[in-house]
Amino acid sequence: APGLYLETGTVRCGVVLEGAGADRTTLNGGESGPTVTISNCDGGTRVSGFQIRGGVASRGGGVLVRGGAPVITRNTITANRAFDSTGLAYGYGGGVALLDASAVLTDNWITANEADVGGGIDVEGGTPMIRRNLITQNLASVGGGLDAYLFSDGAWISANTVQRNVAVYGAGFELSGIGAPVVTSNLIVGNTASATGPLTSYGGGIDAYYSDARIFNNTVADNRADRGGGLAVEADSFGTPSAVNNLLFGNVGTRGGGGAELDAPGISVLSNIFYQNSTDCGGASAWVCSESSNLFADPMFVDESVLDFRLRAGSPAIDSGRTEGAPVDDLRGQRRPLDGNADAVAAIDRGACEYDRNEVLGVEFDSPGSFVWQPVIGAGAYHVYSAPLSSLRVTGFGECRDPDDSDITDQLFTEGRPPAVGDGLA
Repeated sequence: APGLYLETGTVRCGVVLEGAGADRTTLNGGESGPTVTISNCDGGTRVSGFQIRGGVASRGGGVLVRGGAPVITRNTITANRAFDSTGLAYGYGGGVALLDASAVLTDNWITANEADVGGGIDVEGGTPMIRRNLITQNLASVGGGLDAYLFSDGAWISANTVQRNVAVYGAGFELSGIGAPVVTSNLIVGNTASATGPLTSYGGGIDAYYSDARIFNNTVADNRADRGGGLAVEADSFGTPSAVNNLLFGNVGTRGGGGAELDAPGISVLSNIFYQNSTDCGGASAWVCSESSNLFADPMFVDESVLDFRLRAGSPAIDSGRTEGAPVDDLRGQRRPLDGNADAVAAIDRGACEYDRNEVLGVEFDSPGSFVWQPVIGAGAYHVYSAPLSSLRVTGFGECRDPDDSDITDQLFTEGRPPAVGDGLA
């Protein structure tokens, strides 16, 4: 029920623990351990609909998952800390710690958490799916938004918005270990890797250190570091990391590459677009940026000044990406590929957002029960995003009812969630 619950708790396997909404039901751990702990539970165990705060632990201040594959969804995870009280070790995962787990962490707002490693999220081993989360304003020494140390393939980090996090290494994401995580369709914007004294900061957006990461179709903009404002890839003895189909825009490196700092001899850098970075590429492997598929041109965003990084008609990113390894959907859940340039051939776009010729900009409510837009010339169908406004306010996410999709269930549907009084659907 709605209310404030001053407690920590361990969730039994098979239990669905559900609050009345992140804006109505709060679990506060009172700085006495992880607020929520889950151990070795499968996907039948779920935690949703809470604000989770006030947790303090050496691992997982807000949520600690040990093993298993539980689902953590539609929560606000905020104001938690991870530190070691003895001062002899680091604290991991201020908001969430996933230890050897294949958890599904989706549609959460993870904000204002703090740790030595993994301010928002720390991943150690396992094959988790981290998708559609809003990861903002978290603080750490390593991995401000997320730190992932992986031993095997299979981890997916996709369609997250990662914004205004701070760390020395990997302000947005820090990736390491012999595993090959798939990092795709993320919007990584406005993160800062900052160091003091003799230290040098790396990776304002992403820092891949001895990682075999597959970094595909991300939009990495306005991040800052000493080296690798957008992306830093350091050493590759564990494999062949790759950066493909990314848009690197407006990133700053005060001592090295603004777009990318590359010190991994075997890295693949293909079909990316670099634009308005302080310098596009730096480091011992900077020469790989000269590969002919990489472009140095304006990606033509709708309006980057208000963080609208969708593509406009005529963008060089449209229908010009590489197909191999590309994701099946984009930041918003839009399927890929679409025929963005109207040549009757659907092809992958570069960046986090697939361009849709039928997309409507500037939708506005006409009344509590209807909304209007300016029609698009030649459009035969429109997309409808469905979610209660209370949920949209907290998470920013809805379900796409997509008439272009080949799945007939998206074309014919009955809305099963009528709005409450004073609410609505968009």
